[in-house]
Amino acid sequence: MLGVMSAYQSYFNNPQNKNTVFLDFGNSNYSSRVLSQSKSFGSSSHSITVIDQFEGKEPTVFDYNFCIKREKHTIRFVPTMILDSHVVTALHQYVTDRGSMKPEQRNSAEEFLLWLAKNDFDYNPFFYLVESCMKSRESDYIASVPLLLESIMTLHSMDQDIFLNSRKIHVKESARNHYYSLYNCNSFKECAYKWALHASDNYRMLHSGYIKRTYASIAKMILLNANSNIKLLQKIDAFYDFIVNELGAFTAREMYLAAICFSGRAGALVNVCKGTKYSKALRSMSATSWDLFLLRCPEIIAGTDKNDLPLGYVCTAEKKLADFAKLTSIKRLQYKNGDMSPPLLSLDLGSKDDKKTTIINDQIHHRHKNRESPFRDISDSDLNLLIKQLEHEIKNLCG
Repeated sequence: MLGVMSAYQSYFNNPQNKNTVFLDFGNSNYSSRVLSQSKSFGSSSHSITVIDQFEGKEPTVFDYNFCIKREKHTIRFVPTMILDSHVVTALHQYVTDRGSMKPEQRNSAEEFLLWLAKNDFDYNPFFYLVESCMKSRESDYIASVPLLLESIMTLHSMDQDIFLNSRKIHVKESARNHYYSLYNCNSFKECAYKWALHASDNYRMLHSGYIKRTYASIAKMILLNANSNIKLLQKIDAFYDFIVNELGAFTAREMYLAAICFSGRAGALVNVCKGTKYSKALRSMSATSWDLFLLRCPEIIAGTDKNDLPLGYVCTAEKKLADFAKLTSIKRLQYKNGDMSPPLLSLDLGSKDDKKTTIINDQIHHRHKNRESPFRDISDSDLNLLIKQLEHEIKNLCG
C-alpha cells in the first residue's frame, strides 16, 4: 500500500489534479459489508441477481486532502440497489397482485425483498426511469410509469419488521407523510405522478449519448468478430482505434465486451452473426446497449461531493447479463471536477484461460496508457450517420 500511496501523492502534487477523487477497489483492504460475491434469489428458472462488480470490497478513497494534507475521510458508503426494469415490474406485481404471479417469480421477488428489508438496504428505479423515458412515447410513459413508481414508493414506506414477520406490506405513517411533504401531495398516486414527470424532464435526453455510442460499438464488434482473417489482438486493436478515433471516447465496458466477444465468451449478450435476421440483430444490439448502461449505473450515481456516497449494486433478472458481469470487475473509479472518467476494469475469463486473460488485460491497458492523440468529440449528427453506416454493414452481414 505504501507504493500505491506514493503514486497517488505524486499525482496530487500536480495542482491541476487537486479536484480529482479516486475510489480504488483494486488496492483496497476493506471488505464489503454487502456482498462477498454476486448473490441470486429464486430458482434457476427465474431469479434476481445482485451483481457485485467490486470483488467483495469497499473502496479506499484517494483525494488531495487524504494524500497531501493527510486528513481522514468522513465519507459513509451507502449500499444502493439499482433495479433493472424486469425487477421493477416484478416488485410492482408483488405489491399489487402477488397471487397472480407464477410461483417461481413470486418467490424470487419475495426472497429479494426479505433480503433488502433484513439489511435495510436502499433500492431505486433509476435505470428503469431512464430506459422508460428514452424508449417510450410520452403518453405511454405517463400511463404506465407512475403505477410502478407507486409500488416502489409503497415498498420504501413499509414497516420492514412487519414484512419480515408476516410478509404483509404495512405502510408507516411517518414514511407516508415524508413523501406527501416531499411532493406536496395527498396520495402516493399523486406523488408517483410527480416523480415520473421529474424523471422525464431530467433523464429523457441526458444519457442518450451513452446509449448511441454503445450501440455503435456493439455493431462494430460484431463486424470485427465476423472477420475470420483477423486474430484476437488485431481485433482488439482495431476496436480500440474505432472507439477512440471514431467515437471520440474510451468506453471501458464496451472495450471489455469486445474482448470477451472476440474470445468467444459473450454468449447471448452478443449473438448476431451471418444469417441472423436483420430485425432481430437490431433488437439484440439495442438490448445489449441497455444492458451495458445498466452495468454503468453504479459509477453514474456515485457522487463524490457528499459525505454519503452511494455504492451501487445492479439487480437484474437477466441471466445473460449476470453471467457476463462475472467476467469483469471494477478496479477503480475516477472523478475530476465532478465529471466521471472511464473506470479501470479488469477481465477474468477463468482459470482455464489465465494466459489469455493476462494478454488481453495487458493489451488494453497498454493501448490506453500510451494513447497519444486527444479524444475527438463526435457530434450527434456525425454519430447518427456513423450508426446508419454500421447498420448497413450489419444488414449485409445478416444477408
